[in-house]
Amino acid sequence: MDIHLFQDAAQPSKATALVQCKAHNKPIGVKPIRELRGVMAHENAEKAFFMAPMGFTDEARAFAAANRITLLDGKLFVAMIERLPESSRARLLALATAGDWTTPTCPSCGDRMIAREGKRGRFWGCRGYRCKGTLPMRGEATMAG
Repeated sequence: MDIHLFQDAAQPSKATALVQCKAHNKPIGVKPIRELRGVMAHENAEKAFFMAPMGFTDEARAFAAANRITLLDGKLFVAMIERLPESSRARLLALATAGDWTTPTCPSCGDRMIAREGKRGRFWGCRGYRCKGTLPMRGEATMAG
């Protein structure tokens, strides 16, 4: 789970909602939504949110609607940010862009990745070769070591 949300001061150890985020290049199918529902049941969470920039399949939307799971695609997320007061948007932008936000984190081990050159072109790979995690590279990036 990416985020546990807490609301009730009387039960500070019980999450009231869960948040799952996926940055896939295609719409999310029903399987990850079902898995999130299983985590909700296990953690006794009343509701959940699933965020994915490319959206969701119709089957995923139907399952989520029947199971107290709110789906947020990229367009909806941007619209929610745009509705914030200017001062809140500025604070959120400062937080989101603080530090090194241009270098991806390995989806397998969580370490920062570095730009690598391979037979089929440039890609992101783990810094220390601790795992075999890679990501495709979009656009140009500097080769950092």
